[in-house]
Amino acid sequence: MCSKRGDDFIDFTNLDKMIKYIEKVASKSLPQAGEVAKEIVKDIIWKKLYQEYNPENYTRTYQFINSVRVGNIKQTSNGYTVPIYYDTSLIHPLETSSDEWNIHMNLYGGSESYALPYYLEQDNPGGAWRPREGIGAMQSVIDGDYDAHIRILQEIVLALEKKGFVVAIEGK
Repeated sequence: MCSKRGDDFIDFTNLDKMIKYIEKVASKSLPQAGEVAKEIVKDIIWKKLYQEYNPENYTRTYQFINSVRVGNIKQTSNGYTVPIYYDTSLIHPLETSSDEWNIHMNLYGGSESYALPYYLEQDNPGGAWRPREGIGAMQSVIDGDYDAHIRILQEIVLALEKKGFVVAIEGK
């Protein structure tokens, strides 16, 4: 078996070598796929949080949406993963004037930044300020918004096609 790579051909002496090569090429596309996933999460945050609710008691910092990060590729027993997460070190508490709620702070002046992703992602039926549904930005991408998954897969497919593979995505 061989695969065309540019003007070269790669000989695979067995199926395991070919599979390892495909995995390696696919894993190199994960940072780009992770960036697509990150932008999808940020888009959900924008639509479900920032556009749906305008605060009256505090000023938005937009640190929450800007805290979404792509981690390093990790090899697992099933292949490769790239984590998408909220970096709460980028969400800073801020004491404000007496007519505004202190940003990302609790009643005692301590930081609540570490809890913000959980609070905003999950439902908050008995919240101190107002009951609300969680935005579920991360979970929406995990659970399979079909359009989101296609955009992520397209990044992997592009990387494989650049290496000379012919890729077809079938079914839903």
